[in-house]
Amino acid sequence: MRRYLILICLLVIGCGVEQGVPEGTSMVNEEVGVSRVVLSTEDGMGIVASHYAAPSEVGIILLHQLNLDRHSYDEFVGLLKEYNTISIDFRGHGESDGDWKEFSDDNFIAMQRDVAAAKNALRESGSSKFVIIGASIGANSAINFGAKEDDVIGVGALSPGLVYRGIRSEHLVSEYTGNLLIVVSDEDQYSYESSQHLFEASSAVKELKVYQNAGHGTNMFENTDLKVYLVQWVRKVVG
Repeated sequence: MRRYLILICLLVIGCGVEQGVPEGTSMVNEEVGVSRVVLSTEDGMGIVASHYAAPSEVGIILLHQLNLDRHSYDEFVGLLKEYNTISIDFRGHGESDGDWKEFSDDNFIAMQRDVAAAKNALRESGSSKFVIIGASIGANSAINFGAKEDDVIGVGALSPGLVYRGIRSEHLVSEYTGNLLIVVSDEDQYSYESSQHLFEASSAVKELKVYQNAGHGTNMFENTDLKVYLVQWVRKVVG
């Protein structure tokens, strides 16, 4: 009987772990090696992220598309175990502060600060060079952030656009000189045409990967080899 009582007590304690996590703290799920962390941006937004810690100088930042959240990368991130990886909920999405449906273009542009907070978290945990993979509006954010940061050695842009919610990419893609992978599906007309323009304007070590009838952003994971392709590209970038 005593054994069962101890087990019940442990279950009750475990049920309350996720309650009331303040900013700057983390919770670790030992089974999957992921910590739920809350980052604070320079403008005071609370950004919730999943941190898959690894002792690596390479930090990988994963950025989701509009109206999704960090969990859109859950299956993919398992292929990145050797890297120090963080997947964030952009402001207005998932568990992070704000509601994107009420955002102006300026609010979306401010997502750059969310990326900066993610990079700072990876730097504090030992990384010194970074790869950013983003989908749709996250792709534009990745391109623009990478163009301003010398230590961003790779940007993977899934279904980018010339402009999403005020986030313009063409004027900065020419300034990024690292490694750029653009991935798009041919039936995704706006992103397909935008990707052609961005590829031509880029000064980076660049590659354009086109799938057929594969969808938009991280939806391309479902029926293609994109997850494996991205991992191979990351390994090539980091050497």
